[in-house]
Amino acid sequence: MFSKIQSFLVPSKCFSTLPNGKRVFHPGFPWSKGYIITDLSAEKRLYTKTFWLNLFFRLLTIAIIIGLPLLIQHNENFWKTYNEIILLAGLVFPVGVSWLVYKKDLKKHNKIDTSKYIQEYLTNLQDQLRIKTNSKLPDYRINKYFDIPNHSDKIIILQYSEQFPNIIRCSTDGDIIWQSELPNENDVYTNLEWKNNSVVAFSQSCQTVVLDLDTGRIV
Repeated sequence: MFSKIQSFLVPSKCFSTLPNGKRVFHPGFPWSKGYIITDLSAEKRLYTKTFWLNLFFRLLTIAIIIGLPLLIQHNENFWKTYNEIILLAGLVFPVGVSWLVYKKDLKKHNKIDTSKYIQEYLTNLQDQLRIKTNSKLPDYRINKYFDIPNHSDKIIILQYSEQFPNIIRCSTDGDIIWQSELPNENDVYTNLEWKNNSVVAFSQSCQTVVLDLDTGRIV
């Protein structure tokens, strides 16, 4: 999607992708949850507004950092008189301006509790994996997952209480495409990262390996 091309003025936390592929916008209000983005044009519009809004706040911050000490130096009683108002304005003003900028767009999008949704999704995926494998794996708790670009399959790493090939590529219905090859027979993976479209895995035996995306074998 559009916002995957990031600017430093638009933090990655402003946009996220749900396990089902839908995009979510996070405006950053203290009371707000995420909003499901309806289409690409909506994401472009939100991205552009976020860019200019953050640029405005950065320039305003620079102006305050430079101007406030000069103002205090010119009038020593200024800070003593208005410090509480300035601090309150510093908290309320950014939220108020952001709400005015986003209000019209956000009314068109449905709210979503992303943390709750992802937890429910992973719980359902765990149950599907258990059913499809007849409970043969030692552990089904998902520690971490990654989306495969342009594909609905997931790469997941399972928690472990014993050694077993605990990195899996599976479908959204819990069908296992592959289980990972281990560096050693008596080993297990402790962490998983997605780097440059590659699956990088770290084993308990202190080995770092790259797994083939199509087969799960060590490259």
